[in-house]
Amino acid sequence: MKSWFSVKNSINNKVELSIHDEIGLWGVSAKDFIEVLDRGLTDISVSIHSPGGSALDGIAMYNALRNHPAKVSVHVEGIAASAASIVAMAGDEITMPEDAFLMIHNPWTMASGESEDLRAVADTLDKMRDSLVNIYQKRTGISGADIESMLNEETWMNGTEALEKGFVTSLKEPVKIAALSQDFAKHFKALPRALSSKFSKIENISTIKEFESYLREEGGFSHTEAKAIVSKSKSFNQREVDDSEDKVKNQIANLLEKLS
Repeated sequence: MKSWFSVKNSINNKVELSIHDEIGLWGVSAKDFIEVLDRGLTDISVSIHSPGGSALDGIAMYNALRNHPAKVSVHVEGIAASAASIVAMAGDEITMPEDAFLMIHNPWTMASGESEDLRAVADTLDKMRDSLVNIYQKRTGISGADIESMLNEETWMNGTEALEKGFVTSLKEPVKIAALSQDFAKHFKALPRALSSKFSKIENISTIKEFESYLREEGGFSHTEAKAIVSKSKSFNQREVDDSEDKVKNQIANLLEKLS
């Protein structure tokens, strides 16, 4: 079971699940998730802070929760994007803070092969999109055509907007959790300013130790992972970083040059 997928059992047939990672092969898999959903449970609480990932895993997790006899409470802590937003729709009640984010977009994939192979992939993506439209429409009551438009545009909603549109049932007070890491940001075309600003603190770092602390506190990395990232990042200031590379690489290169 992945380290950012945790299960906390409590008395009276209740379980608390945390999904604070990507969804799918490299994060929280549907298999790991479904295995803990004992049929004897009466209450399931799901905490979500995830950029999403595999739409198929997200749909499987959604269906497992919707078909479970327990009462399901979903709490969006910081972000429920893409496949994570699918899982969130399974809640009998869905809460999120005003300044958290929920994002929906069209399913996408990478494919190779002959023209017929690619046409088949496109047809499959269209069917997956139809499934997503159905899931979001059942939750919100928004028309299918309007949901499709929202998917096409990669729609970001804060808590207030999500409540107004029917994606959540209530707002709640925010809790302190690991911040969205820059690695999460790679999934999105248009990351909201409120989220992207979380990375601005890097400009104020003056030592390697502070950089490691930043990675742990703002990125949610372990002490060992932070050290490994710093070691890897040092390679950036050994060469010129071209304009086509991610902004974070430029920031790291400039930082490490100042600290070396």
